[in-house]
Order: sequence, then C-alpha cells, then structure tokens
Amino acid sequence: MDDCPICRSITERSALYERWLHAENHGDSASLQAIAAARGFCSIHARRLLDRDSDIAGAIASFVLQMICAHLDRQQRDRRGYRDALEPSRLCSWCATEFEALDYALSDRKRISGTLCAPHARAAMVAERQPLHIGSPLLAGASLAPPVVAAPAAASHAWWSQVVRELWETLRRSCAACDAAREAGEQREEFLRGGPRSHEHWEIPTLCVAHDAALGKPRTDAYVRTPDRIDRECDWCSVMYRAAERTARLFATAFCDPNFRLAYASVPGLCLPHCAAVMHQLPEAERDAFCTAVRVRVDAMAWELEERAARRSWQLRDQRSLSQAETLSHRAWWLISGGVFRAQKSATR
Repeated sequence: MDDCPICRSITERSALYERWLHAENHGDSASLQAIAAARGFCSIHARRLLDRDSDIAGAIASFVLQMICAHLDRQQRDRRGYRDALEPSRLCSWCATEFEALDYALSDRKRISGTLCAPHARAAMVAERQPLHIGSPLLAGASLAPPVVAAPAAASHAWWSQVVRELWETLRRSCAACDAAREAGEQREEFLRGGPRSHEHWEIPTLCVAHDAALGKPRTDAYVRTPDRIDRECDWCSVMYRAAERTARLFATAFCDPNFRLAYASVPGLCLPHCAAVMHQLPEAERDAFCTAVRVRVDAMAWELEERAARRSWQLRDQRSLSQAETLSHRAWWLISGGVFRAQKSATR
C-alpha cells in the first residue's frame, strides 16, 4: 500500500490538513464553523486529533459542544428540530479532504504513475466507466475507544427483559449503539475472511475501498471481489449500521419505561450521533425528556472544558484542577463522535 500513488496522495493531503489544523486552523472561525457543522470529526479522525494534542482537541470540542447547545436552544421542540441540532449538515472536514484527494487521483489516471494497490486498482477500473460513490478512502488507525471512567453502581432492580438488561450493562461502560456496531463489524470481518466453504453458494460481497483493503487477500481463490459492485452499499458497513440502528430502536423502547429513564441519568449514555438516531424513533411524549438528558450531558461537558481552560490561566493558577481532567478531552470527543466511523454512510447517500 505504501507504493500506491493514490494511497500516498491521500496520506499527504490528510497530513497537510492535520498540520494546518494544529498550526493555525484550530483558532480560525471558518474552520471551526465547518467542523461544528459536521458535528465534530468522525471517530477515526477524532482519535488522530487527540493523539496529536489533547489540549487543542479539547478546545475544538468545546466549540463544537457550544454550537450544539446553541442549536438545541434555537430549534423548535419537535422531531425534526431536535435532529437538526444533533445531526451533521456536512461531512467530517478531515474526511472531505481525503475524499477530494481520492477523487482527484481517480478522475485522471494520467496524473499518477506507479502500481496501484488492489482496492484502488479496482476503484480506478470502475471510475473509467461510471461515477464512484465510495464509502471511504483508505484510512489507517482505529476508532475511539470508550473513555476510562468508573462504572456506576448496578441498578437495584431487575429489568423486565433480558435484552434490556444487556443494554443497560453496556450503557454503564460505553455507548450501546457503538458497541453493537463494533461487535457486528468484527463478526462480519471474521465471516468474510473465511470465504465460501466447499459447495456453498455465496454471492460475491460488495465492499467499500477501505473495507476491501482491510480484508486483504481472501483465504480461497474462489472468493473473488469484482470492481463492478464497488459503487454499491458495502456489505461490511451495512451490517454495522443496521446493528447500531436496531440498538437505537431498542433504547427508544426501553426509554419509555420510567424506571429505565430514571436509571439512565446515572450513566454516561449514548454518543451524540446515536442520540440523533434515537430521537427519530422516540414517541413524541418521551422526546422532551430525552432531549433534556442529552442537553444536560452536552452542557456539563462544555462546562468542564471551559472550566479546565480557565483554571489553567495565570489568574486562576492557585485553583485545583478538575477531577478526571486528564481524560476530559477524550471523554468530550467520545460524546461527540462515538466509536464508529461516521464518514462512510454520509458519503454514500
């Protein structure tokens, strides 16, 4: 992959975006507005941001959360209004930069020279015949992991359903929808890596460029992926999104129970992207209560970020730092981005 000119082009453009973001653009109003319009970065780029400089990551997270709070204040309290406040109106800015590099490279093969990696070679073959709707460029790195926080005490009562009990146990440590998507993705990867068994009929899977690269060489020669299907919905991505959506549906059902709603106040809860998914599925009578729970989490996290920044100033140098201040930026970006790469779905719509 290192010798592939398209991979190099994407890597170089991504590194340039990262360098300018940390050098100047983290304080530029237009750049921050674009990031806020995307409701932050996807979880992969949020992790890269945190790995580079957690202080700058915290400052950007503070701006994004303040913008979400402002949108929640302005929106009418109805189904569409709440979702407009939580859902992105544009693609992750970092992802968009990488998409532009990919589109530029694929639009004219004369601009690039060298041997392409297998996924980009297949993408180039399709690009010669029809417009591409690629799920994602080739990206390295993993999504955000759940923040390390002390687990709250277990509920004192038994839930009325085994699946609701499992949902609650997951919520005590991370976003349940992210967790479901991650588990579904791992299972689909294991399934696809095995390839078709002998005498088994298996339709050739459709994979986005990123998952085509992640899968690598199949185990059997009979398992072939063709470029003709690369512009359709990825079989790996789709199972992850379905798992997240179904978990959001279960959460919306459980939230109607007053006991569950009361217990939910004691856990970190869902990430904001999956809060938007839940908002779409909640009955109207429960929507205000859930929006209040979301608003409290967003406001509290924004307050923590502002207070940490204030106590680092010269005027307040004698004030003790906040508890768990070392994980604050990570917790903020987990709330904003969750642990599932969001760019793929947006790019294929």
